[in-house]
Amino acid sequence: MKSVDELIDTYLRLGQASEEEDNWAIEEMDNLVKEKPLEAQEIIIKLITKAPDDKTLAFIAAGPLEDLLVHHGEKVIDWAEENTRQNNKFAKALSCVWKNNIKDGVWERIVKLRKPVS
Repeated sequence: MKSVDELIDTYLRLGQASEEEDNWAIEEMDNLVKEKPLEAQEIIIKLITKAPDDKTLAFIAAGPLEDLLVHHGEKVIDWAEENTRQNNKFAKALSCVWKNNIKDGVWERIVKLRKPVS
């Protein structure tokens, strides 16, 4: 794996304009979400914090954040609630997550946390 900072910078760049040589970052985040969710959580927070605009925030939300909630929702919903209280951008990101295959009980909690994107 490349450095975490390089992964974050590349993923944020993909949120602005997709470049084929940057696709490794999507694959890396996908693997982290599935295999190392705690590490993925830390990176997702950094991505959300550094997102320069709502377009990039939505890109992060529809990708690794939503995937984390699909694969590990029951384990990470408390983390999502805590971060929503601490980080307005996190709450905005949740508004860009679709239900997808998120379990109903987790989804009901997410809906209560969401903030509209401006």
